[in-house]
Amino acid sequence: MTFKNKSNFKFLIIRLSSMGDVVLTGKIFRNLKINYPKSEIVFITKQEYLEILENNPYIDLIQPYIKNSPTNITALKNKILEFNPDIVIDLQCNKRSKFLTVGLRAHIYSFNKRRLFKMSLVYAKLHKKEAFEAIPDLYCQAYSNPDFICDDKGIELWLKSDSYTYKPFTRQYNKKDKYTISIAPAAHFKTKRWAEEDFIELINIIKYDINADFILLGGADDNELCSRISYKTGAVNFAGKLNIIQTAQKIDQSDLIITNDTGLMHIASARRTPSVVIYGSTVQNFGFIPYQSPSLIIEENIWCRPCSHIGRNFCPLLHFKCMKNIKPLSVKIKILSFFNYLYNIDKN
Repeated sequence: MTFKNKSNFKFLIIRLSSMGDVVLTGKIFRNLKINYPKSEIVFITKQEYLEILENNPYIDLIQPYIKNSPTNITALKNKILEFNPDIVIDLQCNKRSKFLTVGLRAHIYSFNKRRLFKMSLVYAKLHKKEAFEAIPDLYCQAYSNPDFICDDKGIELWLKSDSYTYKPFTRQYNKKDKYTISIAPAAHFKTKRWAEEDFIELINIIKYDINADFILLGGADDNELCSRISYKTGAVNFAGKLNIIQTAQKIDQSDLIITNDTGLMHIASARRTPSVVIYGSTVQNFGFIPYQSPSLIIEENIWCRPCSHIGRNFCPLLHFKCMKNIKPLSVKIKILSFFNYLYNIDKN
């Protein structure tokens, strides 16, 4: 349905989880406000992710969703009915998000999860050499109104220190006497994790070529891993000691982040921090990429990738070559080339 000459819509946007997916919503809010400047935008997400978008000036109100809390969900449902949105954009598209929209008279648009596409990638290895669309663009396409036009800028994660003109869109990469490099060595699924000993070796050999302070980032569950890496490299361990926004600040202050395919990759993209991303069992074709931000992709192009669209706890073929074949020395060489190009280190 096309809406003509109207700018005061009441939008309800739903994306409950996970951290990376919530960060990737940053593009749609900006474009809704640009297209409909007098609109009112309410966003619903899980309580633990509220801080990700709390400083976003394009969102008028964020409402928390608390899983397994009937009281919260009932109250949230009543607030939605009271808000009475004109348009719902359901980016979660599961039974929980659909329950929240039952009974509304709004026009409801749903994110296409592309299940057939993902299955064909995983099980038939189709589409691996084809062009693909990034998740932020697919989120914008979920609102299939021909009057809605999206810009070509990236995603956003606003900090309290940001002015209204978003700084990362014009971020400069300048040569320095000393740099800061963040390392995010963890991932929820084992097949998305480069080996601990490989991260240790990489840090220890790259410090001879780049004068940098190294810091380790992650959640509370990653603290033990990061502590071991810290002990063997001297990198400062912040895993489990920072909230999401504080972690984003550390990434923003970094000149480079080396990470697996995780939510911190998306935070780096939102802050335009250059990223080196190591892909294992997953592939870029799923759309989870360093979006509109300087990046270097490290991956082993073997036939059995991808074996999952989210990762697994073990390699189904038991060889784990997608990660084991990626060696620290070759990663170092690629990083130095990327880093030198980015910061013009070889130029006088």
